[in-house]
Amino acid sequence: MKFNYSKDDIWSLIPLKKERSFIQFSEPSKVFVYTKNEKRNLLNGFKKKISFSEIRALFHNYSLRDNFEKPILFHLFYEAHCIFDENLDHVSEDDILLIEVHFEKSTSINFSQKNAYKRKISLKRVKSNLTFKNYDKSFNKVYEHLLNGDCYQINLTFPSLFSFNREVGPHNFVENLWKNNEEIGDYGHCTWIGPLNRLLLSNTPECLFHLKKRGGVLNLYSMPIKGSLKLSKERDKRKDWERLKSSKKDEGELFMITDMLRNDLSKINNPYSRVIKKKIPLWVPGILHQYSLIEVSLEKETSLLNVLTAVFPGGSITGAPKAKVIGLLKKLESPNPRGFYCGSTILLHKSMIAASINIRSSDICFEKMSLKYSTGSGVTLLSNSKEEYGELQLKERSVLNLF
Repeated sequence: MKFNYSKDDIWSLIPLKKERSFIQFSEPSKVFVYTKNEKRNLLNGFKKKISFSEIRALFHNYSLRDNFEKPILFHLFYEAHCIFDENLDHVSEDDILLIEVHFEKSTSINFSQKNAYKRKISLKRVKSNLTFKNYDKSFNKVYEHLLNGDCYQINLTFPSLFSFNREVGPHNFVENLWKNNEEIGDYGHCTWIGPLNRLLLSNTPECLFHLKKRGGVLNLYSMPIKGSLKLSKERDKRKDWERLKSSKKDEGELFMITDMLRNDLSKINNPYSRVIKKKIPLWVPGILHQYSLIEVSLEKETSLLNVLTAVFPGGSITGAPKAKVIGLLKKLESPNPRGFYCGSTILLHKSMIAASINIRSSDICFEKMSLKYSTGSGVTLLSNSKEEYGELQLKERSVLNLF
């Protein structure tokens, strides 16, 4: 498989685990980057002023009943929540909020293993706030908010910055991350944006929403993940699951976010969302998670705006109550915007109408030869600082070791 990664090229790649293949989208007809007040056309460099009401109108124009014969991809960065809640205090002028790409071509390809190990990637940590001293300081501030009753759960995150060897290209990161089918995240994806010299690469296992059409019925599903356990040396799935399942702290996190997300889904246009499965195991590289499955039926004319206003950003990567926690996180995590991490990538293409939650995700800049990778965990009154810090380290290793 060949990757073109010239300065002018733009493509996306979506792994299909069950089919053991990939879909590559190419030949973009429209590519726009949105910031707080500006819309930039990456194909011709033209810029124009834009308002949040115009961006909301864009999403409103996409009905979830449409067929989307040609693929459309939206990379919603975490700070894009301001588009829907209109809280401008949480975003700066230069923060990218949204990347919109319309592709003309969709190709099914098999991923070749031949070149996967040819180019080794050497990552060197150059900047990180992820030290126990820093984490413990922020953890204690979070715990104070919990004790004061300001919130019930906060997903506290930390970024790290790495440099890498100049001779590697975007294809090397993709080949190394996805060289083993069993290690591909269920909602993994990547987009190479040549004009920005930037690769957005996600191995996420988490889904913000997934649409299924059965006849004339539209059902929307969401699968929040909460709870993490390092796999035992024996890799005994049954014993590992019993350990995680018996954790009251992890169960409390999951049930809290599940209830909040059920309420979010009920805001779309139907007040009767339901929890189909309360607690399900999910194995990812080196880690066992647990998640729940929630369903809501949608009315005939449901727009993408209806859904995003109700559920974005995901509750599992913010906390409860969501609106309050988003404001607290802005102060707790300042001055570091989350960006691509904890945002959502939305795919509209034929039967594939889905949105990820971008955990296990890297923002890779080839101009600066830098890779930004962030991790986070949910903090409740049952949490302790050392265990949560260990969880962040575990999540960091689970992806970076694949490179």
